[in-house]
Amino acid sequence: MLGGRYAFPVMSRYLWQNGGKLRDQAERDKLLYWYVHSFLWGRYAGSTESVMNQDLAAIEENEGALDRLVDQLRQNRGDLRIDPNDFTGWSRGARFYPLLYLLTRTWGAKDWGSGIELSKQMLGKHSSLQLHHIFPKGYLYRHGYPRPEVNALANFAFQTMETNLQISDCAPHEYFEEVAERFPGALESQWIPLDREL
Repeated sequence: MLGGRYAFPVMSRYLWQNGGKLRDQAERDKLLYWYVHSFLWGRYAGSTESVMNQDLAAIEENEGALDRLVDQLRQNRGDLRIDPNDFTGWSRGARFYPLLYLLTRTWGAKDWGSGIELSKQMLGKHSSLQLHHIFPKGYLYRHGYPRPEVNALANFAFQTMETNLQISDCAPHEYFEEVAERFPGALESQWIPLDREL
């Protein structure tokens, strides 16, 4: 689930230059912001060595180093805003898949069968998360949807193994109402809009 492995030498160098510590939460958040955007936009997808040299040069001087890193991303990408179309990528290989997993583990997403929070503390063999297709694959194929739409990131949620097996291949209209009644906020915690028309 680790995206952007090539960003780690740059982050390690930055930490080393600062005595192995970050000054405060704002600095930590800015470094994480740069890291996430570096893998979302494929910062190291091309010529890794030359891009890494650019990034290492940008942090050579500590003052304003993280701003320079973010500016270099903006130079390549232009805009770092994320919009709904970014989640039309499909499969676990999509750039935004690690972001979906990261948000699930850190922002209070809830399991739809138990209501428990799928937090970063819930790690280990018996609490691993499984990828759940909100609209089951077979259901979408029967209705004529192509593979990229069936496996779009927007059709993914994470559940415990037990919940994933319980839901199995039920369509959302068959189980959403029960989940909403039993565990208020659980659907919304995984970015599910409650508008039935959608």
